[in-house]
Amino acid sequence: MAGEISIYGVFFPLIQFQGIVALVFFFLLRKAMVRVGLYQWVWHPALFDIAFYGVLLFVVFKLTDLVK
Repeated sequence: MAGEISIYGVFFPLIQFQGIVALVFFFLLRKAMVRVGLYQWVWHPALFDIAFYGVLLFVVFKLTDLVK
């Protein structure tokens, strides 16, 4: 099935791996944005983080569709 990945006979949903990839990119980019000083211009960091993760997850979804 296209929405699942089998690892040693155990099936995992594809969205789980996409979420993990987006989370790794999120942490790396967030660390870079903090070092540059972008977070001093953000009004509400928690809302910004959630929105930024959502955008990254969408990008990973679209890139996954292009690869298929």
